[in-house]
Amino acid sequence: MAGALTLGTALSAHAARHTVNHGSDYATYDTSNGWFEVCDMEQDGNGVYVYFSKTYGSRDTGQYGDPNGSLGGCGNGYITGYKYMNICEDVVGWDSCVSVNL
Repeated sequence: MAGALTLGTALSAHAARHTVNHGSDYATYDTSNGWFEVCDMEQDGNGVYVYFSKTYGSRDTGQYGDPNGSLGGCGNGYITGYKYMNICEDVVGWDSCVSVNL
């Protein structure tokens, strides 16, 4: 499939990389090696973070954020064994999150 990804859609049925967007912010996860990246692409003063879960609606890991906000560069690391990736924008009150199946 050529072109841009849609919300929570992998590149192909067998692709290992999953990307989910929250506005212009995004998180990417590669199931083949466990590498993830979370990027704050909006200069709105709201931080962005990702967390992973084994069951829908749970929060099985800590938060991993983009340490420098909307400046260049993203937060990244390695994590394995999870079924869902959730990207959230840290806003006043209840944070806004989007989930994707891995």
